[in-house]
Amino acid sequence: MEKKPMTPPAPKRPSKILGEYYGSIFFLIILAFLAVTALVLKPKLDVVKGTNAEVTTQLQSLDDSRAHLDSLERSVSAAQSIPAAVLGQVDRALPRETGVPELLVLFGDTATRDGVKISNISFAEEPASSRQARPTSTTAEVAINLSVSAPNYGQIKRFLRHIETSLRIIDITGINVSTQGAESAYAIVLKTYVYVPPRAVASTPEQRL
Repeated sequence: MEKKPMTPPAPKRPSKILGEYYGSIFFLIILAFLAVTALVLKPKLDVVKGTNAEVTTQLQSLDDSRAHLDSLERSVSAAQSIPAAVLGQVDRALPRETGVPELLVLFGDTATRDGVKISNISFAEEPASSRQARPTSTTAEVAINLSVSAPNYGQIKRFLRHIETSLRIIDITGINVSTQGAESAYAIVLKTYVYVPPRAVASTPEQRL
């Protein structure tokens, strides 16, 4: 029996719908892909941005700390270069304690040299409550009340000038005059200062925040 040759199947015609809407379907696929990509990548991008901002802040903080340490090193170097004699004069001008014995010697020697008699002297340190009202101040005041007498005002004037020009910082804040026979009596109010170390402060910019 003779076999008939097989005829190949006729090719299918492309779908009319696919042909007409191919561009729109492709666009929708691309749009859906972009939307999914955005939903997946956006949180990661936000994390990266936040990390970058944190790194930038830390770098700025490190720069500030480095600049602060450099400034401290320069200050220490400058302080170490000050001669000991100068530091001694500074300590005498603004000591850490009232130094009543030294003040008594100063007033006594000056009064003897200028012919002035001291009949009374008293010291009053500034109360701690007053210093607390000035938290940034590094000095405390000491009030000094002097009762002196001299034959003439010229001697008192020299006495006060020598006191003011001494190494110790001393200010004259008031003078009252009264007569006692041949001599004039003077009630003199003076003020000197002592150094008070500042309160502990943060050593780096981060600690001061």
